[in-house]
Amino acid sequence: MEFPVNATVAVTCNKGTDPGPFNATCNMTKDYSAAWDISRVKCLRMCNTWAKQVDFSSAQEEFGVEATVLVSCQEPFEQKVFSITCKEMKSGKFEWDFSKNKCIRRCKLPKTWRARPAFSPDRQFYSRGEQVVLSCPQGYRPQPSEISCIPNGTQNMWSETPSCQGFCTKGGNWPPSVSAAPSQTDFAVGQQVLVTCLQDRFEEGSFPMTCVEQNGRVEWDTSHVNCTEKCQKPTGDPYLRFAPDKLYYAREELVTLSCPKDHEPSQPMIRCLWNGSHSVWSEAATCQRKCQEPDTWNRGAEFTPKQSSYNPGDVVMWSCKEGYWPSVPQSTCTKLGTWSETVYCVGEFETRVMGLPGVWGPASWPLLHLGFPLTHLSPRTSPGHLH
Repeated sequence: MEFPVNATVAVTCNKGTDPGPFNATCNMTKDYSAAWDISRVKCLRMCNTWAKQVDFSSAQEEFGVEATVLVSCQEPFEQKVFSITCKEMKSGKFEWDFSKNKCIRRCKLPKTWRARPAFSPDRQFYSRGEQVVLSCPQGYRPQPSEISCIPNGTQNMWSETPSCQGFCTKGGNWPPSVSAAPSQTDFAVGQQVLVTCLQDRFEEGSFPMTCVEQNGRVEWDTSHVNCTEKCQKPTGDPYLRFAPDKLYYAREELVTLSCPKDHEPSQPMIRCLWNGSHSVWSEAATCQRKCQEPDTWNRGAEFTPKQSSYNPGDVVMWSCKEGYWPSVPQSTCTKLGTWSETVYCVGEFETRVMGLPGVWGPASWPLLHLGFPLTHLSPRTSPGHLH
């Protein structure tokens, strides 16, 4: 007949003053086999070899009262060898007497602590007096950095309960637009710090930031930080000069522009403005070359106003002596520092000699008024007239 583990049966003795019945229980042994616990069967007056915590040196399975056997402590306990004796206890049970010697449980590698640090050396069990160095993943630090396996009565325990504590630094996702107290470099999870925008590049402002732990990471909560960048000095035209001259300009700040000799800024001043999301310049500006006094095809052409140089966009008006008129009434100074038109005076009858294309090369034909006579001279044909 077979009995499952933990099954209890009543047994009686054929001899003795107390025949029973007594309960015998089927128990699981340390090697996962099964054996009867007969410690309550008084008439047997015997102890089993399945005592917890120790391994028996003898292959014998049952021992009578006052029998002594050598045992050694199992793996979870400190290494120790001693003798135990089978005794009849006050309860009437027959058990091994551990009153003089006991197995001392070693410190065990914890598995249930929150944010458990890594142990060095890394083992399952640690002996009394052994020290362990702790380490944690990036963004965490061990607290404390070392622990020891120390005695606690007849058992061992860790000197402290270690953990990995998250912290933030001024690296990681710390915004480059802010600064905080320079003396502090580390911030614990949950700690809030007031940061200020870097005033040389951003508009003035202060915002709270909190060190938080989320999704297994420790980082700054920057959702409340909103630093507005100032206008950066334009770099499109290397000839532009600024007054005042600096890298960044505050909102509404006005800047006066200038250029090298013979050049003129397209705008005399620009202003740093806010467009609702970021700072922008009111206008784009460049250095434009000035125009010198315009050339004429003949000395009869006159222009006004007369000055040593002209800015891009300036206009001069042309006139001629009586009986002549300008080929165009006005010309304009361009951004390239040249005049839009070359002007000459035209009379009612005036001869011009010019080469024809394909014979003496390209000819530059001036603007002529309607009905101006042209004489066409060709080396292969007789002179003719073009009207």
